[in-house]
Amino acid sequence: MNPPPNRSAIGHIPMLWLVVPQIIGYTLAVVLPDSGRPAIWVGGSLGLLIIAYFRLQKSAQLSSWSPFYLVGAVLLAVGYYQWRQPAQPHLEHRAPREADIVIDIDRVVRQASSSDAASRVSIYAKVIACPAHLHYLSEQKIFFSMYPDAEAAQPSALIRGAHYRVRGLLKYSADPQATDLTAFQQFLSRNGYYYRLQRARIVQEVTPAPIFYRWCDRQNQHLQRIARKGSSNARERELASIFTAMMLGIKGAIPPQQKDNFRISGTLHLFAISGLHVGIIAATLYILLSIIRVPLLPRCVIALCVLWLYVQITGASPSAIRAFSMAFFYWAALGVQRKPSTFSALLASAFAVLVYEPQQLLSVGFQLSYTVVTGLLLYGQPLIETLQNKFTLFRFTPEDTLSIWQKAYRHVWQAGLGLLGMSIAAFFFSTPLSLAYFHVFAPASVLLNLLLIPLATLVIIGGSLSFLCGILALSWLTIVFNHAAWLIILTMTTCLEYALLATWGFGTIDAVSLSAAVICECCMFSCLLGLYFFKRQHSTAFFATPPLALLLMGLLSL
Repeated sequence: MNPPPNRSAIGHIPMLWLVVPQIIGYTLAVVLPDSGRPAIWVGGSLGLLIIAYFRLQKSAQLSSWSPFYLVGAVLLAVGYYQWRQPAQPHLEHRAPREADIVIDIDRVVRQASSSDAASRVSIYAKVIACPAHLHYLSEQKIFFSMYPDAEAAQPSALIRGAHYRVRGLLKYSADPQATDLTAFQQFLSRNGYYYRLQRARIVQEVTPAPIFYRWCDRQNQHLQRIARKGSSNARERELASIFTAMMLGIKGAIPPQQKDNFRISGTLHLFAISGLHVGIIAATLYILLSIIRVPLLPRCVIALCVLWLYVQITGASPSAIRAFSMAFFYWAALGVQRKPSTFSALLASAFAVLVYEPQQLLSVGFQLSYTVVTGLLLYGQPLIETLQNKFTLFRFTPEDTLSIWQKAYRHVWQAGLGLLGMSIAAFFFSTPLSLAYFHVFAPASVLLNLLLIPLATLVIIGGSLSFLCGILALSWLTIVFNHAAWLIILTMTTCLEYALLATWGFGTIDAVSLSAAVICECCMFSCLLGLYFFKRQHSTAFFATPPLALLLMGLLSL
């Protein structure tokens, strides 16, 4: 007999009526880039939405109003995407030429510790002033990388929000419609960075960064020093670099060999400030505030403020913003004493992120983040319930006769089954996009994550305590927590090196196209949602859907 369905993680999902048309509309706008002016799409959508409203007043049946609403919402999304999309360069604007422009820095990615004066930095910015003959650059996104001139600007001076006059060779990054782009060119074109500067040089600082961003940068430098405190030899400094990367999202601080190992094994996501980091820090804050008896509403407000500062201090990367937005919607519902739904918070987060930055839909990070988390909630939760129900220890032993050790062993066993279910779900839902974008196939990551995720959790908890002690000037405790975290990281890297010896578990496959991966993901989600609404989320068909979808993807790729 199947266990009763658990709707706590999913609940009612009216946000689907917003998110699904939004994604379909954005996709159509990408596929049909020259399909008309935004005003035409918006005008048509408003007419259909008005019709849907009046039909809803007459009859609440879905067949009466929903077709008009869905088509109208899709058309509105198409128009909005086209309105927000950066203009693609004309052919005559693609020739390399000298440029002297003023930029507004949006993001700085350092390839090493910012204390290293020779460290290479990558700049993602927007053009705010340009010569008349380069008028088409106005408000365009632009990318360049450089070794900052010590006399012009130190690496630490390159801060979000600062305006700089920059000179270099302007080049066209890549044609979004081309098929022979490198992975980095695809990344730039998907995110609207159609131009880049080569041999870039900062001429002068036009406007300093806002006070808040300068404060965030100083705190980032301070946290890096805290994370490295106590390292006295080359091996400890290497571990401290990995620790800094894991806590602050500075992937450039990871030694190249270790970075390749994490990439091949599919675990490089541990070094992006994402849901794992935000979730663990949020849970730690919630527990600490609960211990000192802070009321519910102030507890949520304080925790969200601390999380927001953490996201800003770490550079406000897109993955961190996505994770914070999901935490915000969940804790906002909790703070006003509404029953929070993780799935509704996820959808609200996706909707808000796509409204704020429509081109996030083309970001690999966005696609992987939301497909994996949706898979964990939609597929992982029923799988975990089924595993724990079928493989419960001491099933036929009366509860009051169990010893403390038996109860503890059972709790650990149940937690392990939960982690196994999450790992299986994450593998199924991340594999199509991982194959399409990175050509990485890592079935052994299902088992590897059983070890690495708990260890990474301990590292993040230890890092949070290390930062807290460092801020409170408790140096000796900071060193203790740092060495504990470094020891765990050493365990992680050692296990990873041995795991990669199993060549059967990690490989590359180049045959999977993006269209096949998208079809696979759509099949999985549509079938699982259909079975969910028919209350069949513990059936054999439900659990067989992801592997069958992967098989379909393989057939489409032959």
